[in-house]
Order: sequence, then structure tokens, then C-alpha cells
Amino acid sequence: MKLSVHILRAHPDARLVPEMRPHEYADLLADIRERGVLAPLEVINDVVLDGRHRLKAAVELGLKDVPVHQVLLGGDESERDWVLKAAVLRRHLTDDQRAMMAAMYAKEHPRGVGGRPRKEKQNLPPRRGEVSASKKKPRAATKAPARHDAAVQMRVAPKRAEKAAKVLAANPTLAEQVHSGEIKLAQAVRQVTHAEQLARVAQLPPTEGVYDVLVVDPPWEYDRQPGDSGMRGEVDYLTASVEELKQRQLPAAENAILWLWTTNAFMGEAHEIARAWGFTVKTILTWDKVNVGLGSWLRNVTEHCLLCVRGKPVVTLTNQSTLLRETRREHSRKPEAFYALVESLCPGRKWELFARTQRVGWASEGIERERFAAPSL
Repeated sequence: MKLSVHILRAHPDARLVPEMRPHEYADLLADIRERGVLAPLEVINDVVLDGRHRLKAAVELGLKDVPVHQVLLGGDESERDWVLKAAVLRRHLTDDQRAMMAAMYAKEHPRGVGGRPRKEKQNLPPRRGEVSASKKKPRAATKAPARHDAAVQMRVAPKRAEKAAKVLAANPTLAEQVHSGEIKLAQAVRQVTHAEQLARVAQLPPTEGVYDVLVVDPPWEYDRQPGDSGMRGEVDYLTASVEELKQRQLPAAENAILWLWTTNAFMGEAHEIARAWGFTVKTILTWDKVNVGLGSWLRNVTEHCLLCVRGKPVVTLTNQSTLLRETRREHSRKPEAFYALVESLCPGRKWELFARTQRVGWASEGIERERFAAPSL
């Protein structure tokens, strides 16, 4: 059976399916130019459920008609179900593209949640003292995306569909790039997350006053560090370049101590930053993390903290040494023994930049101050 190309039209939900990449479409166009449309388009009446690219090529090449196969839907299957199932089964789509399809579908086809109370649905009599369900006001139905169902239909993990929905809501342009296969979903999620973090940074209140003891754990920009031997992947927090760090103004007293954390890869840069902030490096504290991590030249098991001073700060030195040994915990979380050392060695007002825990007796600045729970006293 054949139908005129001029009466055929793609199903509205076909836009949820990514377009062919230019080279893929070019190959299809060349094949149809040479041999014609061999595989029938799947249609219901004049609506194309599967085969929109073949239809597009036929129109572009000036073909008058194309072969079609009239689809018979079964059971509760809808035209939309057929469109999406055909796309998932017949196209070489990535998990990221299918996740974005699920997010787009859920956004365009929300389902109602709520309605009548359960007892009313089951026709159960009210308990003594309970108002009859028929006399209660029905709960307002809310709209919630049918994201889980869409993820199942697209054969992708619901968690991945949730990430795609986050990108779609925050940045439709990035979502379209994921949908078309230009970028990976993880890249888009990072860009959206970093944009959110920048907005939160802009809302941070300025630090008031000056402090005698300062702790800084820079969010090093590992993905741009040449020759990095840490083998680190992408991180989920906002990073800063060395130049950006140098330009920071610290609320340091005239006589102050700075504890500046660094990794092996950024030891030289940490010295530069300390000098830019007006401090002199006096010694280095090394943290033995006990458990060996990754590395290219040597496996990493240590991290370092520069003890820097300006002016003539006071210290109460007893048995504090240049070595701490404490098992590593979550990524970027510093050992509790370090804070105990600082409190025992350095009297005065204390402040932490890029803090990840709110500590009793410390002032802090950073958008992740509540990422880790404070230790119990």
C-alpha cells in the first residue's frame, strides 16, 4: 500500500525523539535517492508513527508516494506508546538521549496525583468520631510528572531521567544539546549545578570583622591542571582557578595564622597564593590518610596543609607535630584531628573559607557549610 507524501504528517509526539545526526540523515537520503523507500512507514490513517525521516527524505527528493503499513494498536496501547517504542527499539539512542526523552515526555504529559480519600474510594464506613469521607472536601489534585513511567518506557534508569528533568527545567538549551546527542547528560548536569552554585555564592553575606586564625581548603580546578597525577574525575562543587584564588580578600588580623590546604599537584600554586595573600609559609603539615588512593606516578595517601603567618601571631606549641594520621572519609572532608590541632595550637578568633561543616566557635564562609554534620561535643 502506498500513500501520497503530501497527505502524510508526523505524529506530534515524534518531536520527543531526537533528530538523526546530519551524517546519518545524509546516508539515508543517499540510499533513498538510489533505491527509493524500501521499508514501509508505520502509520495510522495519514499520521506517521515511525518513519518521519524517510518521509522527510521522500519530500526532499520529490517522490510522489511512499509505502506504508497501517498499524493496529493492541489493548491499552496508544499512538504515543508506539512512537516512543519504535524510537527506542529502532534508533541507536544513548542512555542520555532516552533520559531526556523521558523528561520531555513527563513535562508534556503530567499525571494527576491526589483526589478522593482512600476510604471514600473503598466505600468504607467512617470510624467513630470520624467525619464521613463523603462530607470531606476532596484533596486538591496536583500535577506530578509521570517521570518514572516514562523512564521505564524509554528503558532508562529513573535516576537518570530525574537528572535530565533537572537540566530541562533549568536550561532548555543544554537539554536540547543532550537530546540531540551533542553533549553528555553529566556535562549538562555539571553546568546547571555550577550555575546554581554561582547564584548561591552571589547571595552569601560578606564576612564581618577580622580573624586571628584562618583555614582555607581551595576547590582546586583539577580538570584544567596540566600534568595532574591525581587521576581525579569531575567534582560536584564549584571550582576556582589559581588566579581567582589569589584575588580573594581574607579577613585576616594584623597578626594571623593561615592554614592553607593543598594536594601534591598544587603545592607550588599554594605557595604562590599564600604570598599573594600576604603570608609567609613557615612549615607543612602532612595528613596520612592511611588508605591508599589513586595516582599516575605514585599512589596518593597524603594531603598537605601549609602553615603560614603574617605579623607575630601567638601559638601554644606543646607536642603538635607535622604529621597527622587519620583514615580518609568523604571526598574533600578534612580530618577531625586537624581541627583539634588548630584549636590547641592557635588561640584567637577562627574562620574557615570553603567550609563544609559548621563548627561551634568558628565563623565560616561557603555554600556547602552544612554538607557534613558537625562532630558531637
